[in-house]
Amino acid sequence: MSLKKIGTLKEGRVNTVCVCTDNESDEWHTLWEVKKHKTARMLMDMQGASPFAECGMDGERLCVLLAYEEPRPLGRFYQGGLYTWEERRGIYENIVQACVNAAVPYPLLYLLLRERCINIRQDGSMYFTYYILLDDLDTDKAEKDCAGLVAGLLAELMELHGKKEERSCLALIRKKRKRNAYNSFTELAHDIKLIDGRKRMSLIWGRIPYPEQSTKDKLFRILLMITVVLVAVAVILVASQLMFGDIPLLRAFSAAVRKIGTESLLK
Repeated sequence: MSLKKIGTLKEGRVNTVCVCTDNESDEWHTLWEVKKHKTARMLMDMQGASPFAECGMDGERLCVLLAYEEPRPLGRFYQGGLYTWEERRGIYENIVQACVNAAVPYPLLYLLLRERCINIRQDGSMYFTYYILLDDLDTDKAEKDCAGLVAGLLAELMELHGKKEERSCLALIRKKRKRNAYNSFTELAHDIKLIDGRKRMSLIWGRIPYPEQSTKDKLFRILLMITVVLVAVAVILVASQLMFGDIPLLRAFSAAVRKIGTESLLK
């Protein structure tokens, strides 16, 4: 393979990210030139579970060849308001599935997600571009850490581009993310399917609370409804006093006690 460098995209303390072409096949590739030996050893240890097309030394540098695809960043090309609920839900699922199918070690996947290197094709499918610096590569990062980042990304999309169908999903993901409760992508995918299209049922005085609401939320909602009822009663009583000079409801009570036994209280 004979490579020709097209340009440098990023340059950091540990590695440089370049785009190059194969002179023999005219295929484009992403190239990492790793300058630090410690990071190079870490990558070599990951090689069995990595997306590396080819890996080799060039003098003092480790050269890692990766797949290349024209970038279409999710943050720039995702137009949530133009999609139906089913299309948006499909994209949420595609984001999670892309992480599962990436075959990238979790420490690298964590950097890809943190740097928002996830892209969307015109058909709604997802892919990664490997434009990351390895300065903060941490081999202790696991699936739980990556799932937390994806949960944050989904919550952001649902908040900025979602509609009423996303409300219960957004509430659930926010609560579990706040507790750092996502341990795997499977759990995240399950939650997306679980609340698929769930709607709240309307009642005269309000709406049934979301199924994922905590006991504290439900108690607050009950207290709020009681407060609203009491305020409404108070308003009615004040209006009656202003209109009739007294409160009609109290007449019934006063009439019932005008006589005690056989003696009239009016004498």
